[in-house]
Amino acid sequence: MALLYKKSAGLNNYIDPVRHVYDREEGVSELTTAVNVDVDPSGMIKRSMGYTQLVAGDYHSMCPFDCGGYTLAMKGTTLYAVDVEGNETAVRTGMTAGARVYYEQAWDGSRDLTYYVNGYERGRVFSRTSYTWNKTEEVMVDELDSLEGPPDDGFLLALFNGRMYIAFDVSRVVASEPTDFHKFNYATSIMNFNGPVHAIFAVASGLYVSHGKQISFLAGEDILPGEGINPLSFRRVFDSYIVPGMYTKTLHRNVGIDAPGEGYLCYTPKGIVFAGDNGNLTNLTYTRLSGRKGNSYLPDGTDGAAMVMDDERLILTISK
Repeated sequence: MALLYKKSAGLNNYIDPVRHVYDREEGVSELTTAVNVDVDPSGMIKRSMGYTQLVAGDYHSMCPFDCGGYTLAMKGTTLYAVDVEGNETAVRTGMTAGARVYYEQAWDGSRDLTYYVNGYERGRVFSRTSYTWNKTEEVMVDELDSLEGPPDDGFLLALFNGRMYIAFDVSRVVASEPTDFHKFNYATSIMNFNGPVHAIFAVASGLYVSHGKQISFLAGEDILPGEGINPLSFRRVFDSYIVPGMYTKTLHRNVGIDAPGEGYLCYTPKGIVFAGDNGNLTNLTYTRLSGRKGNSYLPDGTDGAAMVMDDERLILTISK
């Protein structure tokens, strides 16, 4: 007698259910719907882990970093610090309501600071306190110094090889001076893209930028050429864009790719893709999943946000 069901080949809502793969001899079938379940590599289906509500509220824009026993998230016009016990502390008030916040962490020589932008406000957080992020004034001012502070309308940021790259003015990206995130040269250290910038993040060998209706990989070491320095070069790697906020860093091995290091899991209208090192981009759900709705496994997504901190999973649910 043939097996009716033994394991699953995973979710497939891309094609009509009548065309789903079903192996009668092995008892393997695809799923038309999968709600609150996990499918492990062996094909076994089990219920997803449950959750405990830590703090209620219409939160969004959760920081993907451990900021020292707490993370950051927006609610209303206030940026909050939230720890694993659900305790919240107001870090900054009077911010623009509904503006999505993006974060980057960097070492300033003595401590880790969390930098943030949202298109209207910017700042740095340390020990649950927000500080200004402007141009650093030197003791002896050079009249020929043409450097300026971070862009007032910066809305995305990424740290790469000692420079902070900030997206601003819809489709432009400017890089800070090396290891000085308070000074920017808008004459030489700037890139213009053919369409709005949706995402920017760094891997070991370069920068990914989602702009317009494509994703480009900027391979190299620095925005400016120099002796022994490989300048950034553009290469189009995907004909779709990353849905804003829908990307998270993870190891190659966590998505079944046999390679060292980290990349980014990204949600696009053409499926969930993994942006790995060297500009290698893999569509993980091509011909498997359809739809443009965000999913809760990616931080700062349409439906929710998740991160791991202190060996616990901290989850903030977002009402949209």
